[in-house]
Amino acid sequence: MLCVGGGTPRDLYGLAGAPGFTADPYPLERTLEGVPSECDVAVIGGGLTAVDIVVSLAARGHTGRMSLVSRSGALPFVWQRPTETGLRHLAPERLRSLGGPVTLSGFADLIRAELAERGESWDELAAWITAAMRRDPAANLREQLAMVDAPQLGRRIVQEAAHTAGPIAWRLLPPSDRERLRTRHLRTVTSLASPMVPRNAAVLLELFEAGTLEALPGLEKIEPGRRFRITHAAGVRTAGAVINAVNPPPHAIPRAAEALATSLLAQGAAQDSDGGLATDPGTGRLLIEGRPDQRLHVVGDLAGGGPFLVSGIPGVAAQAHRAARSIRSR
Repeated sequence: MLCVGGGTPRDLYGLAGAPGFTADPYPLERTLEGVPSECDVAVIGGGLTAVDIVVSLAARGHTGRMSLVSRSGALPFVWQRPTETGLRHLAPERLRSLGGPVTLSGFADLIRAELAERGESWDELAAWITAAMRRDPAANLREQLAMVDAPQLGRRIVQEAAHTAGPIAWRLLPPSDRERLRTRHLRTVTSLASPMVPRNAAVLLELFEAGTLEALPGLEKIEPGRRFRITHAAGVRTAGAVINAVNPPPHAIPRAAEALATSLLAQGAAQDSDGGLATDPGTGRLLIEGRPDQRLHVVGDLAGGGPFLVSGIPGVAAQAHRAARSIRSR
């Protein structure tokens, strides 16, 4: 099983080497140790890594101001309590039977049909999602924490389908629709498919309400100096430390695994057009000279041929389940 982790986080603001800048936040136990508890900290990004950093700082008794700085200012959605969804229209086997290309509009119709059978509306859910991505983060957290046990299945269906049916759907999409997802909807899809756990959401809400945490959208630039100068949509904020929580590009190969990837390519493996190594869609086996290798399965960022949801726990779990099923069937 080849599962080598994600690539190197991107330094979008050219801060490498600046005193007080942490380029790669993990492992948090080591990187946060050097952050003074009273220091004003800016975290670049608003995904699960940023959430981990803030929650970990709070657990260490951090008293300085914490700022989540990003372009959108949006946070991941809050995970609802898991329940059986019984996917039918979006079941992987159903998508495999479609065969030919399917547009984003066609997949929206499948989601619409899936929800309609449960008395729910995709159009209403889509409108709610769009509004949530623009709403105040604290208000979002408050509302979504109250929805953890809500009976509606819509968001649960979208989350599950993104990981179980997503890799199949991705291969059916025309290249133009794939690019549209990557450029226009990546943040929304990622926030829905990889939500934060309620416990972390509760910690963030408490910090927002106490005034020790803020979310600053419209990030334009960060300049190093005696203190970092952060220019955002509403003005300028300064911080004594900046922690990078920008995710590596999907399917990026970590430096430690570059020699392995080079060796596999020399032995007949191929790079997928969307990144990563080409794999067999049904089993996750590595393709060597176009044929599934019986010995090697690929999981995580290294696996090509799928969407950009490659490093989240649900996505990795779905790929691992596929690999285990393939091994057992031999």
